[in-house]
Amino acid sequence: MYRTRTCGDLRLADEGLVVTLAGWVQKTRKMGGMTFVDIRDRYGITQLVFNQEVDAALCEKANKLGREFVIQVTGTVRERSSKNAHIPTGDIELIVSELNVLNTALTPPFTIEEETDGIFFFYANSKPKTILIKKSAICINNNAGKQIKIKKRRNKIVK
Repeated sequence: MYRTRTCGDLRLADEGLVVTLAGWVQKTRKMGGMTFVDIRDRYGITQLVFNQEVDAALCEKANKLGREFVIQVTGTVRERSSKNAHIPTGDIELIVSELNVLNTALTPPFTIEEETDGIFFFYANSKPKTILIKKSAICINNNAGKQIKIKKRRNKIVK
């Protein structure tokens, strides 16, 4: 089966369930003998855990994952020791027992996130020489050296 649940679907009530998820690698973090991977699909983000002591080969395979790799994982839902209140699935993590890389990817030139400090340029379909600039969030440095974050979304047509 491709997946049994979606990444944004799991909650603390699902603790102990064995599930299969599929999605894109958002971020990887290596801490000692543990590797943490955030996997996302259109429904949300779930943290995956790979333990070097439990399965060294699986952890080594996880260490080779890059941003935007498409993966399928099977594992057991467990309560997180350090909860993340910023995301709906922040109370749980998935202890991975199987990892299948469905597709590799080159590192994209920009970060694919809801809020980013990047500005994206692409041609609008209506006019061949019109460029659409999309700004989602911009950080501006003021004189005191602090960052001011503008969270207003705008589209601007530049000719």
